Amino acid sequence: MKLFDLNSEKCRQTYYGHTDSVNRVSFDPYTNFFASCSSDKTVSIWDMRTGLTVQTFYGHATSINGVAYSHRGKYVVSGDADGIVKVWDTEAVKELLMIDLGSKAVRSLNFDINDEFVLVGCSDGSIEV
Repeated sequence: MKLFDLNSEKCRQTYYGHTDSVNRVSFDPYTNFFASCSSDKTVSIWDMRTGLTVQTFYGHATSINGVAYSHRGKYVVSGDADGIVKVWDTEAVKELLMIDLGSKAVRSLNFDINDEFVLVGCSDGSIEV
């Protein structure tokens, strides 16, 4: 992964750690952290300034296609190719919730403004709430 400065149009940092393709990234709205998800079945939290991995979440059995930070920055949601959605607590460093959507692969996801609902875009063209 690379961090680009839009003003200078230069790469400011390169991040290494995932062992397979990085499929999505999402910034924490209140810190210098961001989350990434990968085909290596992990979600990683990174410090944008140091380039180091702060935390890695394990638990998905297949490629993770989507990741998103909550608006308050406390949670990260991830979704994989098997239709599994997981909500992670970044402060307690643990999985809070797992939802099985069946055979629908997750393509994208996001929290609502109050961090009460998760929208999930699925491979069958549906949006789950």
